[in-house]
Amino acid sequence: MKKKKKPAEFETLRQENEPREESLSFEEMTLLRSGEDRSKLSPHDTSDRAHAVRFVRKNKLVTAAAIVIAIALLAGLIGGILFFVSWLDSRPSTADFTVILGEEKPYTIPYGDAVRGGILYVDMRRIAAYAGMTVGGSDTRMSFAAQGNTYLRFENDSEYAIINGDRVVLTAEPLDGGNAVPAKAIINASECLVPYSFFKKTVSVGLLFRLDRDTNTLQIKRATYALDGDEDNMVAADILFHSANFDIVPEVTEPPKYEYVYTIDMTPYLDSITTENLLLANKQNPLSEAYVPADLTELTCATASGRELYLCRDAATALHGLMEAMIADGITDAYITSAYRSYDRQYELFFTTYYNKEKAAHPEWTDEQIYAQVLTYSAYPGTSEHQTGLCVDFMTSTMHDLDNSFASTDAAAWLRENAYKFGFILRYPEDKVAITQYSYESWHYRFVGRDAASDIHFSQVCLEEYLSASAS
Repeated sequence: MKKKKKPAEFETLRQENEPREESLSFEEMTLLRSGEDRSKLSPHDTSDRAHAVRFVRKNKLVTAAAIVIAIALLAGLIGGILFFVSWLDSRPSTADFTVILGEEKPYTIPYGDAVRGGILYVDMRRIAAYAGMTVGGSDTRMSFAAQGNTYLRFENDSEYAIINGDRVVLTAEPLDGGNAVPAKAIINASECLVPYSFFKKTVSVGLLFRLDRDTNTLQIKRATYALDGDEDNMVAADILFHSANFDIVPEVTEPPKYEYVYTIDMTPYLDSITTENLLLANKQNPLSEAYVPADLTELTCATASGRELYLCRDAATALHGLMEAMIADGITDAYITSAYRSYDRQYELFFTTYYNKEKAAHPEWTDEQIYAQVLTYSAYPGTSEHQTGLCVDFMTSTMHDLDNSFASTDAAAWLRENAYKFGFILRYPEDKVAITQYSYESWHYRFVGRDAASDIHFSQVCLEEYLSASAS
C-alpha cells in the first residue's frame, strides 16, 4: 500500500522543532572526508565558549567591527569620566575667602561679599591699617597715602581712581580669567572695597601678593630688606604707588566737588597743589629720629631775614603759588618764619630754648611742670609737624613775636578764606585744642593737598578728625 506523502506544512513544522546540530568545524570536516575512522574525532563541543569561538571564525568581519565599536565605546566612557573629573577640578572654588595680612590673625570673608560681579574685592582700610598707610576722606571718598608722597584716592561708585594725581580708568580682571573690565570702588562708613587686581597693579614696590584659588586664600605682606646688608636687621620696604599700568584720563569729565577761583595763573602750580600728602605726626604718631623727607626743596618765597628754609617739593611749589596769589590780592607784608625742622633742631628747642624760657618765668616749678607747660605749645622731638617738611609758620612785618596777634592781620584773614585752594589747612584751630592737644596757633598752616584741604575746610574739622573719621 502506497504511503501517503506528509503535507509540506508538517515537514516544515517538524524541521523547525527538531534540534539542530551546529555544523562541524573545518578540521572535523577534513577528517571525515579523509575516510579515517570517526572514532578519532573528539566529541563535538557544544559549550557557549565553543559556540562563540566558532561564530568568530565564521564571522571575522562582524567580530572585528564589534570589537572596534566596543573599544570606541570604552574609550568614550573613559574620556567622559576623565573630562568630568577635570571639569570638577577646574571649577572655580566658591569657598569663603581667607585673608592673611602679614603676621596678623587671618580673617574670613563670605564668598558672596568678596566676589562681586566675578571680581575679587579687598578692603583698603584693613590693608592700610596693616601696612601703615595714612588714611583720609569721608564716607564717599577715601585716600591712602604711602611713602614717597605716593597715594591712591577712590570715590564711591566712580569708574575712575586717582594715583599720585593721575586720573585713571578703574578696571579689574575677572577672578576666573578674561580681559579686564570696567569696575567701581564701593565706599561706605566702614569699608573701602576696591578690585584686588587693580590695587595689586598700583603697587610698584613694598607689598607682596599671593592668591591661591584652590583654597581661596589671599596673602599680602610687606616686603623687607636687610639694612646695611645685615640679615639680622630686616626692615620693611617703603610702599610706592604708580600709574604706569593704567590708562590716564587727562580731562575731568565730571563736575568738580568744589569750585576754585584764582587771581593768578595756576598752571605752574596745579600739579603740586592737587598732590595729596596726609602724613600724620602728633603725640600719638611720632616720627623716627632718622626721618628726613626725601625731596626737600628750598623756598623761593619771602622768608624771615632771607633765611634758607625748606619744604617737601610739592608743598614748596604750592606755597609759592599761595604767596604769589596773596600778593596779587594786596597782602604784601606776610613771610615765612619757619618750615622744615630736623629732629635734632626740635630736640634743642624743646629741651633747651623752651625749657629755659619756662624755668625763668616759673622758677618755683618742677621739671615735670615745666615740661608739661612746654608741651602745650611745642612738640616733643619726633612729634613735631615741622619734621614732616609739610608745614610753615607765617608772620607779618607788623608782628614782633610769633603769636596769635597774627590772627588779626589781613594775611590771616586771607589765609582763612583761601589757603584750602592751594592745599593748606589751619593745623591747630582754636576750637580743636582738646583733639590736637596743642594750643591754638593761628600762624601754623599745613599742606595736605587741595581735595583733602577742601574737605577739612568746609567740614570745619581738624586733621585728626578727618583721618579718624575716614579710618573708623
